[in-house]
Amino acid sequence: MNLTLRLAHDERSSNRCSALKILNEFAQDMGQTLTECFIAPEVSSLGLDEDKNVRIEVARNLVKISRIVSLDFYHNKIFCLYQSLTADKEERVRKACAEQIAEMAKISNGEVLGQKLSDIFFGFLKDPSSKLVRGTAFQKIGPFVGAFKNGANIDDKIIQFYITTIANSKNKDVCYHASFNFPAFIYVFGPENWPRF
Repeated sequence: MNLTLRLAHDERSSNRCSALKILNEFAQDMGQTLTECFIAPEVSSLGLDEDKNVRIEVARNLVKISRIVSLDFYHNKIFCLYQSLTADKEERVRKACAEQIAEMAKISNGEVLGQKLSDIFFGFLKDPSSKLVRGTAFQKIGPFVGAFKNGANIDDKIIQFYITTIANSKNKDVCYHASFNFPAFIYVFGPENWPRF
């Protein structure tokens, strides 16, 4: 563990990225208390790193740690870190967050964070400066919707975005991802809403 902590503070960003991956794997063996006391604070500090590659690795490695910590710790610490990374100036950091949002939604309590997650996800769908982030979010729309057991926790603007996009697009990739993600909408919203889609 000492070697990993030294790597986490190394001047080379590649070593800090390696440390993140190791800490992520350690968390499973360390248990909830040690993860909350030692591993999560290290990961949080690396989330503020000046190197974008380190921040990308933080975004990619939050899910495993989030599954180990308590729900309160997740809501108060981990989710706040994730939320700050979703607003990062670097598009690849935001893309990494968009790739992980469905898993983050599964971990969280939809009633507590449903609106925040919906706002973040809609922000990805409408990202003003990155087609990469918008495309990644649209690819993840089904898993994101499917993470909620209740459609009431999903902001209607996401559903409207999906419906409008598929109605107005002739792009093969958009049509492919729309049809691939369609079952999640049917599953979450039930037969009574099928005509809407």
